[in-house]
Amino acid sequence: MELNIPSMQENVHANLAQNGFLSFCGYDEPKWQGNAISIQHFEGTNQDAIIHYLNEEWLRRSWLSISPRLLDEIVGAVWEIFTNAFEHSETPHGIFACGQKYPSLNELNLTLGGCPRTTLTQKS
Repeated sequence: MELNIPSMQENVHANLAQNGFLSFCGYDEPKWQGNAISIQHFEGTNQDAIIHYLNEEWLRRSWLSISPRLLDEIVGAVWEIFTNAFEHSETPHGIFACGQKYPSLNELNLTLGGCPRTTLTQKS
């Protein structure tokens, strides 16, 4: 995948670097901790890996003040969204997830997607 990095707006470039998308695509752009939820590629419904991602990346304890029981309920519900994405996306490339914390809006967003019928290549 070739990206025209110099043409990117500064905030777009910063977010794509911060969440690890640029390094995932093979660019020498390290990710860093911030409000971005790092991009992750799941090739199958590896429950342990997905639950770890949800707990450590999306629902970081420092971002939320909720009970362990509520945290488990949220993770369980989102786990079901992951399984539905695998079941219904018909993608041979797996599922990608990333997200963003919006402190001023008091929101956490998580995005899931698949790439059906396309060929993905990483920059060499």
